[in-house]
Amino acid sequence: TLSEDDAWGISREVATFKALRDTLRTGAGTLLSPQAAPHHGPAWDVLQVTPEGFRPIVIWAVQSDGAVEEIVVRPVGLRARWMYEVRSIDAGPLGVVSGATLMADGVAVTAWPHSAAHVLVLTPVRSR
Repeated sequence: TLSEDDAWGISREVATFKALRDTLRTGAGTLLSPQAAPHHGPAWDVLQVTPEGFRPIVIWAVQSDGAVEEIVVRPVGLRARWMYEVRSIDAGPLGVVSGATLMADGVAVTAWPHSAAHVLVLTPVRSR
């Protein structure tokens, strides 16, 4: 049988997928890192999925090289004047930032011991 923590964790993952499935189903994917390769590929693989309209953008960052502990992820194609709530699926809210700042400065993604995969969600909140 599942522990209460395991059941909660599964429930959380299902809720996350349900919240993002429209973006995942209809969005366009863009690589933000060099193409992955079986040998000597990039230290991190980063993919952005952007839907049409006023819906969340999803960014996956997967650490491929344990020696490279951080990457700065710079999303593309954001609306420069829009504000975006930046949230890590695992760490929670990271702040509200303009599209221009996100595209120029990016978001630092740091390795952590629980998983090599990180998911960021950029939710448009208002125009500036």
